[in-house]
Amino acid sequence: MEFRGGSAVSVADHKAVFLKMKNEQRASLLLVDARLTSRVGIESMPEKTGSAALWSDQKRTYILLFDGSMQEMHAYMDRMGIDA
Repeated sequence: MEFRGGSAVSVADHKAVFLKMKNEQRASLLLVDARLTSRVGIESMPEKTGSAALWSDQKRTYILLFDGSMQEMHAYMDRMGIDA
């Protein structure tokens, strides 16, 4: 994966990095240095102005923000090798 920019942020009092994807202008990835969900697998969430997907390993939480439909976001995830 390649990124076109990023910034340090804080989410729920945890350090995080907000990254803008280089290959897709509509996609951003938020990496939080904490486990914010106990669910196994990827949880997709339709939002008012786009879509989001959330997943976690044992240490970090990953949130993909996508300015498009759920179907477009899942197609992008497939192209990037993110197994939903």
